[in-house]
Amino acid sequence: MKKSKKILAIFIPVIMVAVVALGVILPTSLADREDTETKTQPATIVYADGVEGSEEDTGASTASAGYKGGSIFLEPNSTFNMQGGTISGHKNKYGGAIYISNGATFTMTGGTIENNTADYGGAIYVEAGGHCYIQGGTIQNNKAKTAPAIYVEKGADVKVSDEAEVKDNSLILGPGQVSVSTIEVGKKGSGLKLHYLYYGNYPQTYVGDELNETLESWYTRTTPAKVQDFVNKAYADATGDLNRTFTSYKYTDGELYARGTSYRNSSGSSYTYKDNSTVKATGETAWFKVEPIKWIVLNYEEYLAGQPIEILAEEVLTGGIQFNESRSDGNDWNTSWIRNWLNSEFLNSAFNSEEGEAIQSTHLKNNISGGHNQSPDNTKYWPEEKETDDKIYLLTYYELTGSGRGNPLGSAGTYNYYVYCCPTDYALSNNSFLMISDNHGSYRTNNRLGTTYWWLRSAGTGYDAREVSYVGSFDISTFVNGSNGIRPALQLSL
Repeated sequence: MKKSKKILAIFIPVIMVAVVALGVILPTSLADREDTETKTQPATIVYADGVEGSEEDTGASTASAGYKGGSIFLEPNSTFNMQGGTISGHKNKYGGAIYISNGATFTMTGGTIENNTADYGGAIYVEAGGHCYIQGGTIQNNKAKTAPAIYVEKGADVKVSDEAEVKDNSLILGPGQVSVSTIEVGKKGSGLKLHYLYYGNYPQTYVGDELNETLESWYTRTTPAKVQDFVNKAYADATGDLNRTFTSYKYTDGELYARGTSYRNSSGSSYTYKDNSTVKATGETAWFKVEPIKWIVLNYEEYLAGQPIEILAEEVLTGGIQFNESRSDGNDWNTSWIRNWLNSEFLNSAFNSEEGEAIQSTHLKNNISGGHNQSPDNTKYWPEEKETDDKIYLLTYYELTGSGRGNPLGSAGTYNYYVYCCPTDYALSNNSFLMISDNHGSYRTNNRLGTTYWWLRSAGTGYDAREVSYVGSFDISTFVNGSNGIRPALQLSL
């Protein structure tokens, strides 16, 4: 337990509790906690959502100009007025878009600063003695390890008007860091907000058609060294290939990208990736960014009390894996291809050795046919011989309906918004299904338009297994269905 408290002290150092004039929020350490590490953290002042400063020495004062401002570096005593236009897609250590030096003045009355990334100040970094006046325009969707919108050094002059929009800027969390803030999950507008963390890395976002061509040309020309294989057990009836593999390589920009052959769902000719480009047809080469996996926390209060943290992938990470190989295995989780894949290929490719060691082996009860809605205490339907110990697993019908361990996904039924889930781009190139709309309307999460089916580990009836449908209801699916997605769960002993 002592180890868990230490992690909390490092990763959740403050709760914002005192509000004073001008919207300044002063933090205190977690109430009634005695962890000395919490008390020694640098004090943080939050001026507005994503606009903050700290007493810590960020290193900016001695860094070269090359590390300052992904797009614009304002030298001392210079002036820049932004009245319109867009600054987007830039990256640097201090100020993803703009760095404001001592004596320099930046005034924003219009335009947009978005999708920039930094260690400090996803959009803007303001040095001591710098002046930053945000009087209008929009600062959105920027990311940073500290201050996702604007980082303010002590002694800087920053004013944000009510006429300006500073929204949807987010922290880049380190591996295993639990967010103090929350994300909305399920259907867009569901109102269900859960804590989250990033852990492990996996191919997820399609690189776009232009970079896809660039990467393929680079690959053909240079024959780069392999970094990591990502192996799927395929839906054999559709491909005749039991193991489909994407392989990652480090490109000249220092990022990892995974290359492989797309396997698009048979109904997916109109499917699109998140950038709205068409999902690559079966047999075409596709490249994906290898990115940190985002997980939602299922037991936040128990975690605060010192229990292992249980997490569920926010999105379906891949598809194209049937529940079991043959009818004789049917819906038995013990022999499931998915169970085997999660605890071998997926475990070994998504997590490094240190991350893998922190994943706890979890003792699981598993039902037989017809027992998915029975209590696990009913040994007739949850026999001891079906119990397993897994590092990575799928959730059950009983857990998701709220009858189990109190997972906060709610009681599911037809059109239940809490269990809506969308696939990653990578999953769409691995046979995942996508439903954009039907006669009931359109389906959208916070991440994209379109939702999907995902497997549970619960046995259904006969040879079928349970699944969550694209509308959030619970259905049964034949064990050989390869279009259902995989949404892993695990417990971390941090």
